[in-house]
Amino acid sequence: EILKSRNIKFLVNEGKSLDSILENLTVYGSLTGQTKKAEEVSRIYRTKLENIKEKISKKPLNKKGAFLFSTSPMMVFNSESLPGQIFEILGIENISKGLPGGRPIVSPEYLIAQNPDLLVGSMAISNKDDILNSNPFVKQTKAAKNGSILIVDSNKILRATPRVIDALEDLYAELSDVK
Repeated sequence: EILKSRNIKFLVNEGKSLDSILENLTVYGSLTGQTKKAEEVSRIYRTKLENIKEKISKKPLNKKGAFLFSTSPMMVFNSESLPGQIFEILGIENISKGLPGGRPIVSPEYLIAQNPDLLVGSMAISNKDDILNSNPFVKQTKAAKNGSILIVDSNKILRATPRVIDALEDLYAELSDVK
């Protein structure tokens, strides 16, 4: 509203999906006079994303998991979020599927019923112990019993930039080694 009142042009741009992140590159290129360079970067990352998807389709992770936003209360990213889309590409069934809200709260009973193979923490979650000690029920999940709890740098996975595609590739390699 302040920018409007001062007649300053602005653009509100969100990258809520991998496709929109790549589409935004061309917008930024147009705004900065770097259209050709932006289109090239977008093409390179689109090809990289397709290659990653093809690689994963041959060997999906076939796990059930949760991408945690916070531990107290335990909140997870839903399937429509960027982390949810990343889980889908990786072949991870998101336990939040069907729960209402963008970052639904997961009750201990729901967590036990879903019994995820994998828990991934981000945002304010700085280490695995934050997840393990957040709730005594976490330790009863397959994820805890198998040591399949990871922390992902939120700068890599939640910022709507092409780096998310790089992080997707790294995350697949890391999760391929998880039990």
